[in-house]
Amino acid sequence: MEKVLPLFGSSDASSGLKEEMVPCATWHARLRALKVKIWNGMVPMTREHWLERKMDDPQNYRNLFELMQDILNIFQWLNQEQIHDRMRLSFNWLVDQHTEFEEAANLLREQRGVAERLNLAGMWAEYYQSVVSTMSGRTRQWLVDRVDEVQTRAFQEYNSSLERAGTDEEAIATAGRKYYECVQDLNSLISQSEYVVDFPMAGFKGYTPSNNLSDLPLHVRKDVCYSKIGASLSWKWQEVMLNAEDEDNKVNPPKQQTILDLNDEVKNGRPPAPPRFRNKEALIGHYHEGKRNRIAMRRALRGERKPLAEEYWISILKERMEFYLNNGRDRKTHRWGFACYRLTYKQTDAEWADFKKKLEADVFQSGQWIEGFDTISDMAGLEFIDGREVGIAEGDIEAAKKYMTAARLIRP
Repeated sequence: MEKVLPLFGSSDASSGLKEEMVPCATWHARLRALKVKIWNGMVPMTREHWLERKMDDPQNYRNLFELMQDILNIFQWLNQEQIHDRMRLSFNWLVDQHTEFEEAANLLREQRGVAERLNLAGMWAEYYQSVVSTMSGRTRQWLVDRVDEVQTRAFQEYNSSLERAGTDEEAIATAGRKYYECVQDLNSLISQSEYVVDFPMAGFKGYTPSNNLSDLPLHVRKDVCYSKIGASLSWKWQEVMLNAEDEDNKVNPPKQQTILDLNDEVKNGRPPAPPRFRNKEALIGHYHEGKRNRIAMRRALRGERKPLAEEYWISILKERMEFYLNNGRDRKTHRWGFACYRLTYKQTDAEWADFKKKLEADVFQSGQWIEGFDTISDMAGLEFIDGREVGIAEGDIEAAKKYMTAARLIRP
C-alpha cells in the first residue's frame, strides 16, 4: 500500500512515480461532475432531471446538443495520445508494484495447499476493462436513446405542422426548418459518439487485445471504420438537402450574424425559411434514411445491441445488504438510503410532517434509466434525526457532521 499510495495521492520523487505519468486536466465544474458520473458507470442524467429540464421537447434540443458536446469533450480528452499514454504508464506502474506482493501471496497460497495462482496484472486489467467498457457502453447507449427520443418527437411534430399548414408554403418551410435544424444538429453529434465514446486498452499490462472496435485508436475508429462503412451506404436524401442548401446560398449568401441581427430576430422573429425547407419529400426521406443508416452502421461496428448490466454502485450496495440479511437482519426493517438531519426548529409539527411527506415521495423517484434500481427500490428509505434530540443547535451543520461521524463509528 505504501508503494501504490503515490498514484492515488501526491506524487513523491522517491516513489518512482514520475509526474508525466499522472493524467491531469483543468476541468470546468460542469465537466468535472459529469466526468465522475460517467467514469463510475452512471447515466449522464436521470429521467427525472431530463423531464424537469424539458429536454424531451425538440424546442429545447440545444440543451441535449450542449450536453452531448460536453460528453464528447470528456471522451476526446481520454483518447488524446498524451493523456492515454499517461494513463497506461500509471496503470502499468501500478501493476509492477504488485509483482512482489503477487509472488509472496502465491507462495503463501501454495503453502496452504491452494493450487490456483493469482495473476494480479490480469485481475487489474479485468477490473479496469470492466470500468472503461461499462463507462463507454452505458454512455453511448444513453445518447442513442435520448437522440432517438427527441428526433422521433420532432418528426411527429413536423408532420402535425404540415397538416395544419395545408398549402401555406411559408408555414411549410418554417416547420421544415425547425424540424431539420433539430434533427441534423443531433445527427452530427450522435455520429461522432459512435467512434469517440470508447477507451482502448492496448498496451495495458495483463490485457489481451481483441479485434473489437473499442481496442482501436480514435483516428482508426473514425477514418478506417466509421467513415468507410458510411461511404458504402446510400445517402440520397442527405445529398438532396445539401445540394439544395448550396443553391439557396447562391441566392442569399450566408453572413456572419451580429448582435444587431440577433436583436432584430428577437423583436421581429426569424427571416423567412429558405426554399429548400418546402421540400416535404426530401425532409421525410432524410429522416428515415438517416435513422436506417445509423442503425446499420452501429450494427456493423458493434453487433446487435446488448442489455446493460446494473450500475456498479447498485452491485456494491446489494452485496452489503445481502451480507447483513444473511447475518440476522430482517428484510422488512433493514433499509438503505440517507440520514436526514433536521436542523431547523421554527416549523410546527404539521409543517414538518408535510415537508417529510413531500421529500419521501420525491427522493427515490430517480430510478428510471438506472439499470438495476428496481431490484433495490423496495428497500430504500430515509432516517430522520431531529437535531434537538441529540443536542445539535439550530443550523449547526458542523456539529451534525461530527455527530454523523461518531454515529458511523459506533454503529454495528
